[in-house]
Amino acid sequence: MNNVLTEQERNARLVRYLGFKLKNRGCKENELLLAKLDLKNLSHDLLVLLGGFLDEDDRDIFAWLAGDKKLPGQYMALDKVFIKVF
Repeated sequence: MNNVLTEQERNARLVRYLGFKLKNRGCKENELLLAKLDLKNLSHDLLVLLGGFLDEDDRDIFAWLAGDKKLPGQYMALDKVFIKVF
């Protein structure tokens, strides 16, 4: 049996995992804001970047989304994703 995942299967697993992380935050405000993201239309690279973003502290994430702090350079590619949602 072949255990190699296709790109489509790999993305589907990543979307499910990130969907869980989006809905199970430590901060309800972030859950409400991030729940609007449409993960199925993101590229694999953006999904991986979003995974790193979601590993950040919830207080920082909220400050970035609220515009109280500037989004760090490594996450600037997500800016376009957030603009579409917010």
